[in-house]
Amino acid sequence: MKKRYLVLTVVLALSVGTGSYVLSFGNNSKEVSTLQNNTQTGHIHGKVQDYPFSESVKRATLIVKIKIKDKDHELDTPTVAKTIFNADIQEIYKDAKNSGKQSIKVMQHGNSKFSFNDNDLFKKDEVLVLFLREAEGFDNTYWLVGEETNFYKVLDNKVTKQAIMDVELKDVEIEIKKLNNKEVQVMDLEKFTKKIKDKVKEQNS
Repeated sequence: MKKRYLVLTVVLALSVGTGSYVLSFGNNSKEVSTLQNNTQTGHIHGKVQDYPFSESVKRATLIVKIKIKDKDHELDTPTVAKTIFNADIQEIYKDAKNSGKQSIKVMQHGNSKFSFNDNDLFKKDEVLVLFLREAEGFDNTYWLVGEETNFYKVLDNKVTKQAIMDVELKDVEIEIKKLNNKEVQVMDLEKFTKKIKDKVKEQNS
């Protein structure tokens, strides 16, 4: 029997609780069959909205430093391939609703079957600074404002912006380094978080 391979290319305009963006992905029947083995064989590439620092602070309803505990569950279709993680809040920089939460769930694009923009999924015990908004229809769950363009990985006393350098952050920048063949900013954690708090205070005054 002759093998048939289906090549699928889709371009979708989406607005699913994570901001509007254009999503395109390709796959074939061989790749789809291996998805059952829980390996990332599908690759989704989306054009996400990039917000400058001041706008990001304004749009976020919750800005926190968190520590990833574990994976809660996955959303498992190509157009909504996401992973929801449980996380403990270590520090709050903005809480527009004064929720006083100590733990939350964080929704990230991509899952064990589909990568999103070649981003690594969050890992257990990873510490991050995140700009977040509530995910409608989910309990205590938040999505990332600007996705990978607006979350920051914390290591020791430094924080690394994962994509798109921001001129507003030059004053807290330590160095520029290569990450996934892109230049990214590495910043002083204390100065960066103070900048967030100062901007929140300024916008609330």
